[in-house]
Amino acid sequence: WEACVQDSVSLGGASARYEMTADQPRRGGGFEQLYVGITGDQKPLHVHVLCTCFLPGNLLEEPLCRAGDPVQAPRGTDELPSAAVVGKELPDGKLSIRWEGVRRNESVQIMLREIVHTADGRPCGEPLVASAEVGQLPVASLIPVTSSTQLNVTLSSATCCSMRTLRAQTPSGPKYPNPDFLRLLTPIAGRCFRVASGWWTYELCWPWRIRQLHYGVDGSIEGPGVDLGRFDASVGLTKRRATSQRRDGERHELVTTLKGDPCYKTVHSWLVMLVGGTFHDGAGPGVGGSFNPVGRTRMEGLLARDEDNIDGCNSYAADKRMDGKIALVRRGNCWFHTKALRAQEAGAAGVIVYNDQRQLVEVMEGVEELDLPAIPTVLVERDWGNRLQEAIGSLVVVQKSSPDGLDVNKPFSTTVVLHCASDWQERGQVCQSGDQVEVKLVAKEPGEPGAKWPRASVRFVRAVVSEVFLQSATMAVNYASMSQGDDEEELPEIVPLNATYRDGLPCDSERGAYIDRILEPHACQTELTVHVDALCAHEGLMPLRPRAAQDITCIADAATQRALAE
Repeated sequence: WEACVQDSVSLGGASARYEMTADQPRRGGGFEQLYVGITGDQKPLHVHVLCTCFLPGNLLEEPLCRAGDPVQAPRGTDELPSAAVVGKELPDGKLSIRWEGVRRNESVQIMLREIVHTADGRPCGEPLVASAEVGQLPVASLIPVTSSTQLNVTLSSATCCSMRTLRAQTPSGPKYPNPDFLRLLTPIAGRCFRVASGWWTYELCWPWRIRQLHYGVDGSIEGPGVDLGRFDASVGLTKRRATSQRRDGERHELVTTLKGDPCYKTVHSWLVMLVGGTFHDGAGPGVGGSFNPVGRTRMEGLLARDEDNIDGCNSYAADKRMDGKIALVRRGNCWFHTKALRAQEAGAAGVIVYNDQRQLVEVMEGVEELDLPAIPTVLVERDWGNRLQEAIGSLVVVQKSSPDGLDVNKPFSTTVVLHCASDWQERGQVCQSGDQVEVKLVAKEPGEPGAKWPRASVRFVRAVVSEVFLQSATMAVNYASMSQGDDEEELPEIVPLNATYRDGLPCDSERGAYIDRILEPHACQTELTVHVDALCAHEGLMPLRPRAAQDITCIADAATQRALAE
């Protein structure tokens, strides 16, 4: 069954519509409503909905060792703990642990939480247990009365409280600024909302953190996540007038600014500096790869090049190893990601790729089917590549820098805007019939990673949703015009919701909130705009309702009528 307040209640194959004239407000907040309809066997259906005020306790504390967090874990029974990353949180108190710089099929190990510790040595402890005080609206009762055609439904939620009750400070416990906003956000407490953008997925978990993560082909997180901001309840949320970019009708929104990890974890600009050699001409700019290890800010070593493997796409011969050196390779013939892995296999400390005649990219994109390298890769302009070829054997130092002169060691800053979108009632599901989506397709037989360059085994194909099947968590789609090569294989007409995205939003996302806009991290800052259903219950945040259309009759005066008659 499903109850949509002030709209309808559906129960099995029957539905009842909201009767506005039957509303009864309750003291202290809440209301009683009546919904009237007809059952499948043509009997009258009356549903009485009672919504009572519910004020939760303290803000929920984040559990330790969530997916994407760096941890310390033993790689063997007799080994000391070493640095790793939580790939997935599993049932029965277990974690899927991944080690960096190890092949994907060799890097995963399932462990009990009790033997894994955080990066600073704290035990991971118990996973989060859902509480009736957080999450979706808790249903207190669904009670048949006298017959199967009359039901009483009781709901308990902060959205049913009066504004006076929401704003009242709790006599005992912490005092928060703007408690009404925090209380209205309790339906999403302990829940995470995500949006995908290229290589990265951005995740907001209230009231904990905003993170930048990379999901692998198997759905687990690869590499440590980056904290773009941590919520601080003592700072609170500030109400401001909605900015001009918002839809018409939105009056106010909530905003807060968060501090996160050091900025260098999001920076992709580098400087290449030569020490000694045949020339010394300052430093050359370069760009990094999205697949680079986020914690690495510097690499140095003797510059080396294999004349038999100029583009670095093949495995290096045993007598051409790059142990501790910086491999210099030419752009082309394989993915940047592949060049990094080949050099890493040969023992290189890092890779410098020099450009050919093509335009320089802003960041070298990763390839999902490939393992994450543990060494950095930097792309430089063609002119600098020519200079570097003359300096083989020289010591080279490569480090992250900001082209804007910003301090890359300062905390990253994220502005979070929480609002009630003016069109929130128009959409019943994240993805619905008629939506344009992107379907993530993985080749059934990917073969050796990188062997199918330039066509990856993981790709996204545009389609239009024709029907959604919630019971099986799938949808039927019609694909858009095929690109060259797409007709070589049969594309599935039924696809899983968790492999389909609308504007980056996973189609299997929970309802209640969604990230509707994100600015890509730049210059150590970003902005995230989030719609939250519960905020639409606040008198200062709910959008203005459009005025009803009115018929206007214009009657000309006597002089005008005479002029028209003539």
